[in-house]
Amino acid sequence: MVHNGGLSVAATYSASLDAQIPPAKAGQYRIIVRADIFNEINEGVNERNNMRASSDPVSVTVEELQLGVTLDATLSPENFDYIV
Repeated sequence: MVHNGGLSVAATYSASLDAQIPPAKAGQYRIIVRADIFNEINEGVNERNNMRASSDPVSVTVEELQLGVTLDATLSPENFDYIV
């Protein structure tokens, strides 16, 4: 996601992003957003405001697998992270 244009001092903007999170256990998490991650914009002493955790937690739920019960599923390579 790219923001075009500048922002005045203390100005904000909102955006949204649909993304898959990495595998996680069920629970509540906070999303950390990092702006200007490659430090491409010189902000002098204001670099420290480029990271913030979400104010509200995100709830992750995981469907429970039942032992001894068949589950039909389709697996494809893009569903996995490979360790080489």
